Amino acid sequence: MTARWLCVGAIVVAASDLNAQTVLRVRVADSLGVSIPFAVLDASVGGRRVADTAGVAVFDMPRGFDATWISVRRVGFRPTSVLIQASDAQQTIVLASVARNLSAVVVSERRNTLLVDRGFYDRMEQVRRGAHTGEFITPEDLDRISPATVSRALSESRYVRIARSGSRQIAVLLGRGGCGYTILIDGQRMRGTLEETATGNTSIDARGTSRGGASTGIEELISGLEIAAIEVYPSAASAPAYIQARAMGGRGSCGIIAIWTGSR
Repeated sequence: MTARWLCVGAIVVAASDLNAQTVLRVRVADSLGVSIPFAVLDASVGGRRVADTAGVAVFDMPRGFDATWISVRRVGFRPTSVLIQASDAQQTIVLASVARNLSAVVVSERRNTLLVDRGFYDRMEQVRRGAHTGEFITPEDLDRISPATVSRALSESRYVRIARSGSRQIAVLLGRGGCGYTILIDGQRMRGTLEETATGNTSIDARGTSRGGASTGIEELISGLEIAAIEVYPSAASAPAYIQARAMGGRGSCGIIAIWTGSR
């Protein structure tokens, strides 16, 4: 097996031939060389990856690929894109932090973020490996979208259709066949929402009240500015056990949306 190392300043890339694929091992770091965990990397060839706790992401590339753009995002740093070419010996780029005026800070140890503690990135990796089916809206996605509402935060979702009901134009989050999602906020199932009673045949009157009597819209419960990340599963069967347990009693066959709040 042959190997090539590409040093991209804050990004260090190792390329090696393995069977019918080339494996790119990408490490993300700041300008001081400190690893940046959970950065989001999008490759024009190779798809999307999220760096692990060591700031490393691995891409399976087609054998003999010529080049790929890799875009890197992490909250608190300036978005960066770099062109990786199979023939390159070395290239350098710095992932610069966003300048902020802060009071003095004393750091005694690295602390996991709430999303790490809640298993968000573990479940994201499980979905990437094919153990479950779902999609993830990361803090970096939300930073790019700058959503003021839940519907805006979900505007790029493959699995969610945003319906508008009544004269109040209340947002309703629908899955396949017009079935309403079970909504979790910080692990708690939301009851009495329009999604709970929405079906393909459900009508919602001008007041935004469904046949089932539910009258609460998701955007009345939470604003886009409060959201730290979102998980979307098209059905309960496609969700990890932790999410299934939290959604118990909901309409899991219609899908589950788990919204996490807090600082990004």
